[in-house]
Parts: sequence; C-alpha cells; structure tokens
Amino acid sequence: MRLLPRSPRRRRRLLYASPGIALVLVVAGLVAFYRHPAKSDYIPARPGKAQVYALPKTVRASPAAKAEALRTVDVFIRSAALRRDLARSWPLASPKMREGTSRADWLRGNLPVFPYPAAQFGDVSYTVTGTYAGGIVDVDALVVSNRRRGGLELVYSCELHRAGSRGFLVDYCYPRKAF
Repeated sequence: MRLLPRSPRRRRRLLYASPGIALVLVVAGLVAFYRHPAKSDYIPARPGKAQVYALPKTVRASPAAKAEALRTVDVFIRSAALRRDLARSWPLASPKMREGTSRADWLRGNLPVFPYPAAQFGDVSYTVTGTYAGGIVDVDALVVSNRRRGGLELVYSCELHRAGSRGFLVDYCYPRKAF
C-alpha cells in the first residue's frame, strides 16, 4: 500500500499544503472537544422555593378604559415611533420605559422605541389583545405605509399600565412583525 503519491509534483504540493491541513485539523479538534468552563450548560440550583411566573388574571376592561388606552397608544406611536414631536411621548412613557434614558436623550431621538420611517407613514390601526388585572392593557398597533408596493408595515406590540389619575402609561412598545 502506497501512502504518498508517485508524482514528485504531487508530493511537493502535499508537502506545501500539509501545514495548512494540520492547522485546520487542530482548530477543528479544539472547537469540537474544548469547552470553556465559563460557557458551561450547567446552571446551579438556588436554595429555597422554586420561582414560578404566574400570568396576571385576565379581566374584562370597560369600553371607556379601552378607549383611553387606545388614545394613549395612538399619541405615543405617532410621536415616538415616527419621531415627530417627541415631547408629547415623554409623559406617556412609564418609569420602566424611561429607565436609562434622560429626557434630553429622548428629545434627541435616542429612545427605546424602534423608529418607523416618517416619510412612508400612511396610517395606523389598533387591536386590544388583552386586558389584565391591575390595569394592564396589551395593544397591537399596525403601522402601514403610504406606498402601494415596497412599503414597510410593522406591528408594534405595546403594553400599557394604569397610573392612577395620570391615565395609562406605555410600559414597552416593540415591533413584533414586519411585512
């Protein structure tokens, strides 16, 4: 059985290529068999009772509460997502949404809401997807383009929380789907 090629040219090429082949084999072996201890899949157990997330209780909201929530999210989407009149959206954001963002940053357009291109904005429609105990309302906002073809359409998923006499505040608002 012959391990090396007969041709001197092929043997020379094999000699030149052997360091590269050896390097590829070493890297492949390291990737396959070496596991860094910091990236371990092991998650240590915490002592005590298990933490279980419970969904809030679903409740039926009054038509007036739904209308108030929809007015709030309408103003918020038209100002924050379109980056038009950002001063109107600042008081509608909850402390959780404002976290890590100063008012000056917000007014400059550095806010935690994905921007929609204002030049393409056509219209927006809303659907209440859930109402929960504690004055929580989930709303989906479909923002459609004014272009017939090739325009961006986004579905923003927003959660609003009742804040006493201040009405509803937007706790988060992020794009869930793009068309």
